[in-house]
Amino acid sequence: MNTIVVPLHEEPSLIPLVADILNVQWPRATASRIVSLEKSNEELPLNIVLLEINEDGSKRVVGHASIARVLDKSKGDAVFIENVLVIEERRGKGYGRILVQEIEKIAMGKGFTRSYLSTLDKQDFYSHLGYSVCAPIVFSGPASSKLLSSDRMDGILHIFGGKNNNNDSNDNEIAKSRENNGDSEKTNDTFIYNEPQTTKIEKPPPPPPSPMKMKAPNKIVAETWMTKELKA
Repeated sequence: MNTIVVPLHEEPSLIPLVADILNVQWPRATASRIVSLEKSNEELPLNIVLLEINEDGSKRVVGHASIARVLDKSKGDAVFIENVLVIEERRGKGYGRILVQEIEKIAMGKGFTRSYLSTLDKQDFYSHLGYSVCAPIVFSGPASSKLLSSDRMDGILHIFGGKNNNNDSNDNEIAKSRENNGDSEKTNDTFIYNEPQTTKIEKPPPPPPSPMKMKAPNKIVAETWMTKELKA
């Protein structure tokens, strides 16, 4: 059966299907995955797909790989290869080798001289393709930030005995409300606030953040970083 490799940005209609295929192996929000795949371009990051061509001319996506630029200038002109995947029913046919070799050709065509990748359990596969173990590197990728809500911040500050300054504005609003509702009397141009004669109910402190529930693995598997000099 014949196969061809095409850049994903040249076949954008395949993006939803590729997102589903990748999510089978590495679960992720579909919308987030699609946004990531839509960034494929000739300047990197760049995604490729491996297509099988059937006798009737129809095509089927059977594999995917991508490259991103390495930010560490001390590594020279280098790329990071990731998301190398062949669908389960087509594994063992040499498609993984085709994907890696094709993505390397694209990188060399753009002037890159070295490639890096990381793997949990495919060290032997990549060793046969010329890769050797190396130290971790920094490569380009999306950045993210997480902001704590006021309630979450109150909980954290409570644990460490701190105070959320955002609550000061709430105290000021309470004082103004009392003034407007006549809960004060004016004596010598000075406002004296009278506390309502009601039972004061203490607000219970917020509970500490729940610890993350993590499933203990049967075996800790370390990620292995590997590299290879790219040359024709």
